[in-house]
Amino acid sequence: MVTYYMPTYISTTIAPTSGGPSTPSDADVVAAIGEVHAMGLKVMLKPHVDTLDGYWRGQIAPTDVNAWFTSYDGFIVHFAQLAEANGVEMLCIGTELASMSGSSYLTNWTNTIRQIRNAFSGPLVYAANAASTNGDEYTSVSFWNQLDVIGLDAYFSLTNHARPTLRELISAWSSNKNGENIVAALENFAAAHPNQPVIFTEIGYRSVAGGNINPWDWNNPALNQADTTEQRDCYEAMYEVWSQQSAIKGNFWWAWPVPAPNVSTDTDYSTWKKPAEGIEQTWQ
Repeated sequence: MVTYYMPTYISTTIAPTSGGPSTPSDADVVAAIGEVHAMGLKVMLKPHVDTLDGYWRGQIAPTDVNAWFTSYDGFIVHFAQLAEANGVEMLCIGTELASMSGSSYLTNWTNTIRQIRNAFSGPLVYAANAASTNGDEYTSVSFWNQLDVIGLDAYFSLTNHARPTLRELISAWSSNKNGENIVAALENFAAAHPNQPVIFTEIGYRSVAGGNINPWDWNNPALNQADTTEQRDCYEAMYEVWSQQSAIKGNFWWAWPVPAPNVSTDTDYSTWKKPAEGIEQTWQ
């Protein structure tokens, strides 16, 4: 993952930054790709766009849409070329750009995807926000049929309380705290897109008591009690559920920060040196 930034959510320019949040250099990205390849793993390169004014990327509203897409095209084609030059196996062309991925911008995305395909020969995926089955971004992306893989950033709510049992977590995928049957919804979604496999481009749970309630909530100060057991059980429940279904063909876990955090106090999404890492190893 590599992130470029917009100064504000209404800006029309996307660029690297060296202050505050810092964009890794191309050389660093290439080095990371090479290190992962040396381990015998494949790489999905996933360039992100964030804002410097604190707005979520799904809320961006550039004052000049065409100027924004011109800047976005330069950004994503650059990384398409870098991916091609370094043997990257899959490219994610965008992440959670919910305000920009609908039918109003289909012509812009068609042009963007054409340019990406001219630069990169591997499969393309887009990572859509998927935190609810009721009209979330993934249900209205306008260009799914132009991609090779459909990606969902799956942060669906599960139970309504901290420290649920594994059985409760498994059941919540079919009847969660909001009354959603996530399994049925995603099975129906996948059936409606038979030409593209569906994957979780992101899924993860904080190692904190209550992390299953709203997994997308990465910065809730009320959730501050480290709990690696709940995180482990959330991972186990995901595998128990989706290994029995046909809709989801695989997943990328969020996230793997380097270096490893202090496990005794960390309440973030990392599983490194935590019990959930063992779940990943068992199920791989």
